[in-house]
Amino acid sequence: MMFDDDIEEVQRKISEQKLGPIDDLYEEIIKAAESKDQSKVARAAEDIKDKFSGTPYAQMGALTAAKSAFDANDLKSTKSHLQWVVDHGKSDEFKAIARIRLAGVLLD
Repeated sequence: MMFDDDIEEVQRKISEQKLGPIDDLYEEIIKAAESKDQSKVARAAEDIKDKFSGTPYAQMGALTAAKSAFDANDLKSTKSHLQWVVDHGKSDEFKAIARIRLAGVLLD
């Protein structure tokens, strides 16, 4: 699956702006994903979805958490994070990415 290209593009866009606590939470997800700390990724993703669900950061956090879960071969968590974006996402672009990735996971 091609998760890396999409995530890198999102990370590039995010790095252009800093928004305080929400940015710190998203950065925590990125760092935890890079260090392959699945429990920390999941915890931070849930925090960002709970506290900032209406923002692009929540959608990007869920997509990043889905990639991290997929890399860890945790398909249940992968599906859950992707489904959250489909169900709660505000951006049609992020929802489309989540749908395509979810379809790929379901086909595997």
